[in-house]
Amino acid sequence: MSSFEVVGPEFASFVLGNAPVKQLATGFDGTESRVWFGDANCLLFSDIPNNRIMRGTPGAGVSVFRQPWLPGSLCRDLGQVAPIADIRREKGASVPSSFPV
Repeated sequence: MSSFEVVGPEFASFVLGNAPVKQLATGFDGTESRVWFGDANCLLFSDIPNNRIMRGTPGAGVSVFRQPWLPGSLCRDLGQVAPIADIRREKGASVPSSFPV
């Protein structure tokens, strides 16, 4: 695993062609919503079948960050952590798969 495929040319500037692709862990059946937290030096991602958010940290491996978790998109802003499902209930909207913050 050492290369990227850029499907849309508008995204080419976001990829460092010489950056290595690294495998954090194995054994997951369905993951999504990866979010990098540079200040915490970790990657959060949803482990949908197991109803949890995982945390990958360089040198420390992967561990459970939050469980249970209502599956949905993860995002990052500078405010508080709130499950999308709670926001959805308050706003009366469906859960989006991607959204700006």
